[in-house]
Amino acid sequence: MSILQDHYKNDEDIMLVSHTVMPWIDDVNQLNSYGLDHDIDKDKWHLLTGNKNELYDLARFGYFADGNFLKTQSENDFIHTENFVLVDKLGYIRGVYNGTIPLDIKRLIRHITRLKKSS
Repeated sequence: MSILQDHYKNDEDIMLVSHTVMPWIDDVNQLNSYGLDHDIDKDKWHLLTGNKNELYDLARFGYFADGNFLKTQSENDFIHTENFVLVDKLGYIRGVYNGTIPLDIKRLIRHITRLKKSS
């Protein structure tokens, strides 16, 4: 994400959002500390927390981030994914990218460029 933050630091059309996977630990103060420790630009990259059930529902049914949900059989199980989800201005998912693979980060940047040209 820091690569994307640096790449799009002056682009007002791009916003980065991370949802905590541990809302029972990550309150606003904890996320602010994390942001300071990791040079996160709070105007570009938003670290969000909230109600566990609402966050997990968003992950599972909004971003389809819990691919193992059917395997785990428990909606209370911890959700974590290395995936980055590209969402357009209308809220549509445009792609999913593995954030741990540099080639996928480059692919995400290419897709953002294409999406911006088509808007």
